[in-house]
Amino acid sequence: MKLKSLLIIFLVAICLICSFYIWRYSSNSGLDFQIDAPTEIMRGVPYDIRVNFTNNSGAVLQDAILTFVLPEGAAFFGSDSQKTIDNKSLGNVGAGSLVQETYKVIFLSQGEQAGKLKAVLAYSPAALSARFEKSQSFDVNVGISGVAVEMKVPEAAVSGEEFEIGV
Repeated sequence: MKLKSLLIIFLVAICLICSFYIWRYSSNSGLDFQIDAPTEIMRGVPYDIRVNFTNNSGAVLQDAILTFVLPEGAAFFGSDSQKTIDNKSLGNVGAGSLVQETYKVIFLSQGEQAGKLKAVLAYSPAALSARFEKSQSFDVNVGISGVAVEMKVPEAAVSGEEFEIGV
C-alpha cells in the first residue's frame, strides 16, 4: 500500500514538472514581437515595413520561419503584384537575440481603404519537438495617391495651329 502511494506521488510530481516545462517553453510571453509601419500610407509610394522580434524565452528557437502577409491591394515592391505572402527561414534563433526583417511594400488599390499587415513566427523550442506560432497584426490606412498628374491645355484649338500642353 505504501509503495502504491509513493508511486502515485511520483507520477503526479513528474506530470507537474512536465506541465511546467511545456508551459514555460510554449509560452509566447518570452517573445517580444512587433510590426513597425506607418499608420497612414499613400497609394503608389513604396514603404519600408519592419518586423522585429526578440527571443527572451531563455531557450534557442529552432527552425524559425517568419511569414509576412499583405492585405489585398498591396504588393512587395519589385516583385510580382500577385505575391502577397513572403516566407523567410531564420534558422536557429539564440536566447536574447534580436531579429529584424525589412519589407518594401507598395499599395496599389483604388480608393481609400484600411488594410491589415500580418506577421507569423513559427518555431520549435530547443528541447521540444512540437511547433509553435506567434502572430502579430497591424492596421494601416491607405490614403490618397502619392503621385498626382495635372495637365494644362488651351481652352480652344484651331486646326493646323500649334499649341502647348503642360503636364
